[in-house]
Amino acid sequence: MDFDYFYGRGADQFAFYQIPKILITDEKFAGITMESKILYSLMLDRASLSAKNGWLDEDGKVFIYYKLRSREIIYSLIIPKIIALESNYFRKIL
Repeated sequence: MDFDYFYGRGADQFAFYQIPKILITDEKFAGITMESKILYSLMLDRASLSAKNGWLDEDGKVFIYYKLRSREIIYSLIIPKIIALESNYFRKIL
């Protein structure tokens, strides 16, 4: 695969995941692995899609529908690794 320079608005052809800066810069998130932070960005992306589709619970909170198999394919990890990462992330923020 050849990688060339971007010309004009060539970079616009890509979609990107966003990681909130606070996860990188704030000391209280220093103990969370980068893999967990990337997983958070994937879930944030799915939350945005769910909100656009109007998937809200009775309290108005966004309902994220994300099959475990889809996460495995997108994240290129085995299922136990994804579960471990989610456990790590939620243990840190709760």
